[in-house]
Amino acid sequence: QTITNVIASALSLGKKVLFVSEKLAALEVVRHRLNQAGLGNFCLELHSHKTQKKKFIEDIASRIEEQFPAPAQFQAKLTTLQRQKGELARYAELMGSRVGNALGLTVNEIFWSAERRRQALGEISLAIKAIAFPDASAWTLDDIESRTTRLSALAALHDVICHFDTRHPWWGFQPRPLAPSDDEAIGRIIQGALDAAVHSDAAALQVCNAFGAPEQTDLHAAAKTRALLEQLPPPPGTVDFSLLRRMFDPDSDPSGQFSSRLLSEVTAVVGKAR
Repeated sequence: QTITNVIASALSLGKKVLFVSEKLAALEVVRHRLNQAGLGNFCLELHSHKTQKKKFIEDIASRIEEQFPAPAQFQAKLTTLQRQKGELARYAELMGSRVGNALGLTVNEIFWSAERRRQALGEISLAIKAIAFPDASAWTLDDIESRTTRLSALAALHDVICHFDTRHPWWGFQPRPLAPSDDEAIGRIIQGALDAAVHSDAAALQVCNAFGAPEQTDLHAAAKTRALLEQLPPPPGTVDFSLLRRMFDPDSDPSGQFSSRLLSEVTAVVGKAR
């Protein structure tokens, strides 16, 4: 097909072409292609010394007698083809230009690189489609590597914490830029909070054991228990605490049920005696 196109182009310029091939099959293929293109009448076959004189003369006569009317709207079609050719040339030039990036990539390379990554992401690409980076055209390869490293670290942290919304303890915490030495101060604060939480948990457990109540499982229940404790009236001044401790022995009667029943019986007897 390439040879046929070259011959057709030369004929359009009024040139003569001598096409020579060692194999007859190649000559026949080119002749067949020229016939399909309507250029068979411009082809004179001289295959070898075996070419028949009669066939040779008939080919020349056919060419002389052939009439070739001018094709309709030829100039208009030629103008259209030239315009389309120019558009394709400008498009190819644009796709091969190296603009809009600091990586030295052509527009074609950028488009196909983005498309490969979009297909690799699948449905995730729809979620990040609206994300824009205004200064991305100025990024160098080092800038991209730096951002990729930080994003990978962020993804690893997200895998550890599982989620970052209202369910997370640090939700709403927006620290200012931290200096390298600030981590020690933050560590001390966190350790203090952890110690306080352990102490609070132990105190809540002690209260639950003293009252025979179920263990507190969250801060809301612990706060409710604390509010109830604050509502208890203070003990009277005549209470003998040494006797009280012996009556409510945490080892033999941790919930105080036996002592409470015994006090109720004593109170009833005293009431009858009065």
